[in-house]
Amino acid sequence: MAAKPELYSIDDFEAHAAEMLPKMVRDYFNGGAMDSITLRANQEEYRRFYIVPRVLRDVSTPAAMQRMAHPDGEEAMAKGCGAYGAVMGLSSFSTTSLEDVKYVADRARSDSGKRGESECVLQLYLFENKETSEGLLKEQRVSLASWHQTSGILNMLLMAFSAH
Repeated sequence: MAAKPELYSIDDFEAHAAEMLPKMVRDYFNGGAMDSITLRANQEEYRRFYIVPRVLRDVSTPAAMQRMAHPDGEEAMAKGCGAYGAVMGLSSFSTTSLEDVKYVADRARSDSGKRGESECVLQLYLFENKETSEGLLKEQRVSLASWHQTSGILNMLLMAFSAH
C-alpha cells in the first residue's frame, strides 16, 4: 500500500491532483466563474498559508461533484464529519442524494459513540430562472425536513418565491 502523500499547501494539493485526476475533472475543480477574479484572489490568499496536519479542525465547506474526485464522494466526507462531530456541508450540485448523505453522517456519528443527529447544512443555489429555483426547492422540501439548519431557510425561500 502506498504511503499517504504529504500535502501542506495548495500547490501540493494541485500537484497531487494533477497526478491522480483526469484532466476534465481537474479543470472543473480548478476553474473559476466568468473572469476568475475571485479565483485568483483566493489563490493569492491561500498561497500565504500552509496546512499544518492535525491543527485545523471542524473546518468544512460544501464542495460540488465530489464523486468526480473519488468514488465515495460526499458519503466519505459525511462519514468523516459524522464521526468527528463536524458540520457536513453539502452543495446543491452534490453527486449524492441528501438522504444518503444524512444517513451516512448520522450512522457514523452513532458508530463513534456520539449521541444525537449529525449536523448538516445545504448550500442552496438560487438560479436566475425563478421556476428552476422554485422547482429545486420544492423537490427537496421533504428531503430537507431532517436537515435542521436548512429547513427553516427553505420555508423562507419558498415563501419569498411565492410572494414574487
